[in-house]
Amino acid sequence: MLYGSKCWEVNCVHEQKMGVAEMRMLRWMCGQTRLDKIRNEYIRDKTGVAPIAEKMREA
Repeated sequence: MLYGSKCWEVNCVHEQKMGVAEMRMLRWMCGQTRLDKIRNEYIRDKTGVAPIAEKMREA
């Protein structure tokens, strides 16, 4: 998802859309849906993935 992100200016709208897409993928990996009402923090801890917004800022 971060391929080519060095070339474009990142604003809050981009960060939000990337975060939503990331959480959708993480939930899909875990086999969970939004209807299961599991918090994002729990899913992120379960998968061990850092937030994509931090990775975008590093780059």
